[in-house]
Amino acid sequence: DLYESKKNAHKLQMAKVKYMQSRLNDDDRIFRMTSVVEIIDALIEKLERKNSYVDTPMMMMEVAEPGLYENSYLSESSGKISEKDRKEIERLKKAKEEYLNSPGNFISDFIIKKEQETGLYGPEVYSRVGMGKDTYSNLRSNRNINPKFETCVQLMFAFKTNIDEATEMLRLAGRAFQETKYHRIVKYYIDNGDYNWEKFNNELVERNEKPIGCLL
Repeated sequence: DLYESKKNAHKLQMAKVKYMQSRLNDDDRIFRMTSVVEIIDALIEKLERKNSYVDTPMMMMEVAEPGLYENSYLSESSGKISEKDRKEIERLKKAKEEYLNSPGNFISDFIIKKEQETGLYGPEVYSRVGMGKDTYSNLRSNRNINPKFETCVQLMFAFKTNIDEATEMLRLAGRAFQETKYHRIVKYYIDNGDYNWEKFNNELVERNEKPIGCLL
């Protein structure tokens, strides 16, 4: 039935959270940058570096003249970048330009501010609530993004925001709390400073509401 379906979805979500927490590593250098521009530049650099390697026969190294192999390597690698990565680099460059030319506060600014206040970065944030790394990177680096209410709730719990901060975050996302059972449950947990993600999702299931996963 519907309840069992939501209960099973919640179990899968909690399994995902525990798996992600068990996989925490030191790969959070990008998330410790202090500005959005630095983050975007680092993400672009990472993609370009990823695509700078090509499978070149060892024989080329043995017969190439000094300096020739290096030039050939770069020339070949420049044509090896995948279409997906090329589009992502273009998107990041556009996001950087829009960020530099856009006034005001955005979700990305809120996230970076909370990181600096809490000392939590990257995996330390998104793994707690089952959010994907790519989603978190996108939220951090892209000013022109309006995440869904569910995604904002994930950030509320991850950063343990108070109700004023939660309300401000929703405003930056172009959203607001509404007088629905679902929203009242969220406000109750935030108001009472209860940031137990598993308990919160259990509450949603018990009240016949959908548990929160990662939704943009």
